[in-house]
Formats: sequence, C-alpha cells, structure tokens
Amino acid sequence: MSASVTEPVVDPSVVWTEAGERLMAAAAAADPSALPAWFVGRQAAARAIYEQLAAPKRKDEHWRFSDLRKLDVSAAVPGSPFTGADATAAVTRSVGLSHPAARIVLGNDLLLHADTAAADGIVVMPLMEALQVHGDLIKSHFMAQSAGLGGEKFFALHAAALRGGVFVYIPPGIEVDRPVELHQWLGGMNASTFPHTLVVAGRGAKVTVIDYFQSLGSEPGFACGVTDLAAGEGATITYVNCQRWSRKVRALHFVSTTAGPNSTVRSAFLHLGAAWARTESFCLASGSGSRSEMLSLAVAEGTQEIDCRTRQIHDQPHTFSNLLFKNVLFDQARTIFSGLILVEEGAHYTDAYQTCRNLLLSEEAEANALPGLEINADQVKCSHGSTSAPLDGEQIYYLRSRGIREPDARQLLALGFCLDVIQRLGDPDLEHVLSSMVEEKFRRMRKA
Repeated sequence: MSASVTEPVVDPSVVWTEAGERLMAAAAAADPSALPAWFVGRQAAARAIYEQLAAPKRKDEHWRFSDLRKLDVSAAVPGSPFTGADATAAVTRSVGLSHPAARIVLGNDLLLHADTAAADGIVVMPLMEALQVHGDLIKSHFMAQSAGLGGEKFFALHAAALRGGVFVYIPPGIEVDRPVELHQWLGGMNASTFPHTLVVAGRGAKVTVIDYFQSLGSEPGFACGVTDLAAGEGATITYVNCQRWSRKVRALHFVSTTAGPNSTVRSAFLHLGAAWARTESFCLASGSGSRSEMLSLAVAEGTQEIDCRTRQIHDQPHTFSNLLFKNVLFDQARTIFSGLILVEEGAHYTDAYQTCRNLLLSEEAEANALPGLEINADQVKCSHGSTSAPLDGEQIYYLRSRGIREPDARQLLALGFCLDVIQRLGDPDLEHVLSSMVEEKFRRMRKA
C-alpha cells in the first residue's frame, strides 16, 4: 500500500516576492534609451504596483474554488533566448493553417521567425520594434484597462517583466481574408514567458488572429500573458487563443477587449494543456451597436485545473454580448467558471447571454460555475445558466448497439459536445485545425 503524498503548503507572499524580483530583472536590465519614455515609465509603475499588491488568498472572492497550491512558481526563472536546435525546432513545429496572411514565431518572448510577405497593407511585427514606429497607437491601447477579476498583481507582473510580443494593426477599411498566425513558445527548465498580443482594427477593418501557446519540451514553467483587442467603429476582430502548454506549466492569461460602435469582436479560448491555467476575460461594449462573443472550450484530464473568470460590461445602449463556455472533464480534473454580465445605467436595450456547460466523464471530476447578472438599465434582455452532467446513457447505448466500443462511443459523444464551440467561429479551415487539436488529445488519452 503506497503512502499518500501531501502537497507542500505555499506561502504566496514569500513566493511572489522572491519570484517577482527574479522575473522582472531581465526586463529591468534592458536599455531604456531603446524604448519610448512612456513605456519605460509604465514598466516602472507596474513594478511598484506589483510590490504593493498582496498575493491572492483562497478566501478572496475572485479566487473562490481556486487551488492556489498549484500556483507554486518558487523555482521560476526568466526564459533564455532560443538558440541552435531549439530555435530550429520551434520554427519547424509552428504549423497551423496552410496559407496564413502572416506568421510570426517567438521563443521565450523573442523573435525567431517572421513571414509577413502576404500581409499587404497591414502591420504584423514584434511589439518592441513596433514601439519605435507605432508608439502613439500602441500607447492608446496597451494594457489600457485591467479586468479587475483578482489577477491585478499578475497583470502588473506582466507589464513589469514584458520584453517581447506581437503588434497587429489593420488600417481603416482593410479586410484581411486569411488569418494571421502567432506561435509563442516556452522552453527551458522552470523558464518563464510573458507573451503579449496587441490587435488594433481601424474603422471598418476586419481580421482573424490565431495565437498558439506551446511548450518546446515537457519541463515545468510559468506563463503570464496579456492580449489587448481594440475594434474601431464597424470593425471585426476574431481572436483565437490555443493553449497547449506542457502539463507541468502554470499559466495565467488576461484578455481585454474594447468594442467600438457597430463593431464585432469574437474571442475564443481552447484549453488543452497546462497543469493549472487561469484566464481573466474582460469585454467593454463601449459603442452603440457593438457585438461581443466570448467562447471557450476546455478538455481537462488527470489533475488539470482550468479557471476562467469573465466580465461582460455594457455601458452604451443597443449592445449585444453572448458567452458560451464548455468544459469536458476526465479523471480528477477541475474547472471553474465565474462570470458577470454588468449593464450600466443608461445602457438600455442591451442583449446579453451567458452559458456554461460541463460534461463530466468521471465521478471524481469537479466543475464549479458562478454565473451572475447586475442590471442597472431598462428594456434589457439578459440571461445566464449553467449545467453539469455526465454523458447520456441512451446515446452511449445507441452507439454500442451499432458496434462501437463503449470507450470509443464516449469519446465520440464528447467530441461532438466540443465541436459546437469550434463551429461558431464560422471558418472551415480554422475549424479543421482546432478540431484536429482536440481529436489529438482524445487519441492520446485513449492510448494512455
């Protein structure tokens, strides 16, 4: 009989004081003369905010149900530049769509490869280079607002430790008919990465951006990323975040969205990797006629924990938002969803919806859901709901009666449950890439 193993109790304050000093050191050592003064000032301010804010505690409302013991990054160190075989492997393995409009590959936040030959009329370039030529535009949208969902300390850490990322700008009136692909890699024992993606679409512009987050190996690591999405009047942005970190990585990601008048912003998360992953998604419907759609799909196994916090804010009349989060849980996996629809005073005729559905494929799996509404206007349509259930026994019986083995039947039904989210993106090529990732994880679990 094997003895049970008790995880060590982590003192968040000590861990994050020591880790923060190490992780911010690499960015602090950069030559300030190579960066705009406003950016250097923001990094300095972020360091001060990080040091002032307390580490999260289990009893904090925004961290309710989170297992903070899994956020132990006491061994985390700044990621080293990719060289030699590692750099070659990262570029070679950066495979997605067959013909993207542009493709950029980064390793531990630093540029490895850029293919922007087909990106006529648009800007796709490393963030630090873009600061030199598009500084004023970046300043207007760079980390302009925090989600306010509990991760403010780590949001500040990202700003203070940032040393790379990608800037995508679509000038007014330009519609990009093929997606832009960003491949952001993490590599090295206990290495850390702070990926940043800033997408700005001018008036009437249209773009799809696919962000892949992957580990070069299976080592433990830490990732703390931010995505800023800014849609001008009548613009359309589709942003897809594909998280496939190593199963030993702890990861946080913040997405801040601003939707201007008559714009449409669709953001989607695909959670397949990481030991522990938390996302905080904030969407401000700041213009009349704006539309926001927030999608998420998580397939969790073993002891994975996926923690998603969202806020849909409507502060103008005649705005629309819809949220659909789906989770498939195996083994002892855990998911957490906490979302709020906030309709401000004067935001009349708002339509806002929020749905979380959980498919439990193990009696030991755990799904926690906390949807919420706060309405301060009239003539609104708002609803929220959550369901958690195992597979339908009759559906399994139906497939078994046609010669399909029970394990295969269960995974086939689970895959069908997943595809609903992917199909909402409305792009067959993108649907194929994402569904292939989900199918690959199912195949691997079936062989395990």
